[in-house]
Amino acid sequence: MPIDEKSDLLSMCGVVELDRVAPFAVGEKFQQGRVIDGVNVLWVGWSFDNDFFKKVEYPVNPATFYSYRLQKKTKALHIIKELGSGTRDTALSQLWEIVKAQGDGQQGLLLTDGSVNIVFALNKFGEARTVEAYWNVRAGGWGFGSRHARDEYEFGTDVLVLAH
Repeated sequence: MPIDEKSDLLSMCGVVELDRVAPFAVGEKFQQGRVIDGVNVLWVGWSFDNDFFKKVEYPVNPATFYSYRLQKKTKALHIIKELGSGTRDTALSQLWEIVKAQGDGQQGLLLTDGSVNIVFALNKFGEARTVEAYWNVRAGGWGFGSRHARDEYEFGTDVLVLAH
């Protein structure tokens, strides 16, 4: 569900509809140095591997995703609060479907100028994580990382937030 248009933190800039997503083994798709489903996976961070590599997701029902630009620097927990707690459960299969549409850096919903796109997901231990996806313009591939949602890192206004 979209957030209130009067938000001083987030400004909606796009929408995408996702179909039902089949069962998904994260480690079979997010493989560093490989092109899978047309997605050039250039880099997968240690924390992402540790959080999600062995995670297997059940089928996910169709969903509407909204994209938002940050209007000011803020921490992940502030973004989650603004979006609502239900936003922490994005399936990585859903992120993969969105990235697949821009697998080679094409224009689309996600930023492909080197800026970070984030979603919030639960890792294999059920802990909320900020998952980062960015297109490396120089090397021509996607990078993926994660950090704890309670991390003190402040995201800047060049960040795109995806939520359903």
